[in-house]
Amino acid sequence: METELKLSLSAPELPRLLAHPLLATGADMQRLLNTYFDTPDLALQKRRMAVRERLAGDQWL
Repeated sequence: METELKLSLSAPELPRLLAHPLLATGADMQRLLNTYFDTPDLALQKRRMAVRERLAGDQWL
């Protein structure tokens, strides 16, 4: 199970976020392949939902 967190902030807040100690080290680069699924009538999209399979390296998430 994967949990995704999306943040929204204003431009003046960005430097403060980037200075946070948890962001002090560089991020690892990882190539991801995503495939999204829905019904022909886009039932999931209409409900703002998604079903996705993701390949990260050689592991399906």
